[in-house]
Amino acid sequence: MYHYKDNSLFCEDTEISDLVNTYGTPLYVYSKNILKDNYARISNAFSHLGAKVCFSVKSNSNISILNILYKEGAYFDIVSGGELFRLLNIGVKGDRIIFSGVGKTESEIRKGIKANILYFNIESEDELNLINKIAIDLNMHVNITIRVNPNVDAGTHKHITTGTQENKFGLSVGQAYNIALKTADLYGITLDGFHCHIGSQITSTTPYLKAVKNLIRLSNKLKNKIPIKSINIGGGFGVPYGNENTPIPDISEFSNQLEPLLLNNDLQLFIEPGRYISATSGILLSELLYIKKSRNKNFAIIDAGMNDLMRPALYNSFHKITTVSKKIDSEEICIYDIVGPVCESSDCFGKNRKLKKLTKGDYIVIMNAGAYCASLSNNYNSRLKPAEVLVSRNNHALIRKKETIDDILSMERIVDL
Repeated sequence: MYHYKDNSLFCEDTEISDLVNTYGTPLYVYSKNILKDNYARISNAFSHLGAKVCFSVKSNSNISILNILYKEGAYFDIVSGGELFRLLNIGVKGDRIIFSGVGKTESEIRKGIKANILYFNIESEDELNLINKIAIDLNMHVNITIRVNPNVDAGTHKHITTGTQENKFGLSVGQAYNIALKTADLYGITLDGFHCHIGSQITSTTPYLKAVKNLIRLSNKLKNKIPIKSINIGGGFGVPYGNENTPIPDISEFSNQLEPLLLNNDLQLFIEPGRYISATSGILLSELLYIKKSRNKNFAIIDAGMNDLMRPALYNSFHKITTVSKKIDSEEICIYDIVGPVCESSDCFGKNRKLKKLTKGDYIVIMNAGAYCASLSNNYNSRLKPAEVLVSRNNHALIRKKETIDDILSMERIVDL
């Protein structure tokens, strides 16, 4: 959906330069049809397994994005009361919401129970007891799953690995088994199944299969004591970020590998993709402010900063970088470090990138910015969060206005103590 026509970049049938002229920069742009296509691809790949596809709201929580996926039939995975409110605000029913996260507050749990969510994904025995207590207080009944830490290394960046014993997430297989037995005596609780999520941007199916085998083994061990109805294998499926050396797992192949594991087990399958659905739908547009030359470097300084897109600073993540106007083939090639204006050395989007010679006023495009980009943005250096725009064919609309300094200061007060 992102392509060049007459040397100018388009999103679907909309010229990117028109969006820059209308909305300014920095600017997030999303393709509605990429979102729909990505959702359809993963939904179809797992349809023969009867899987429920739960979009991970933390990857992109804009309510227009969520509304598109809701209409396509998505379920949702949330990790906060704020994400619950976003979904309820657009009319999502509670039975399409799973509430995960290691630190749910009592207030969040109450709101989730009152919303009749599908289930809570619990992370500790303390949390289980609190949910049971609140359910009894409210005279309601709650379904839960237990998050299992299968001690499987996903082979991804250490900051987005979540399935080993050194991570804060989930319970060991032994702990999960013992807590599962205790649920039989809890009046407000029914154990529905087990869950795991071993990391993000995973490029091999092998760790997934190891984790799934652990969940099925645990479910079978309990089936004569407590009927287990579901397993949730999380998300984290890798996507192409423009680095040709990164292998990307084939989703259809993975679902076929899962089939024999689930064949003799009457278990409802849940999956929780976020990045896979939203990453390739989005780009971040930025204006080139200055070219700064040092003895060894050409710095291309743009008006987007690490506060707008944190992934390279947080994870040393690779994003393909290009320009809105495609340069002619005969033009000089230069090597640049693409950097922002934030006062941190880590405010860098890409080092040693080969681009046609840049000039002040060019517009830079950071690709595959639809997941964990706008949702991680912040106001460091009192910078304003960018606007966000949705494109569908030759139509476009603002789905989040650019912040103003008044928006930020409205939350603050001067006091005389």
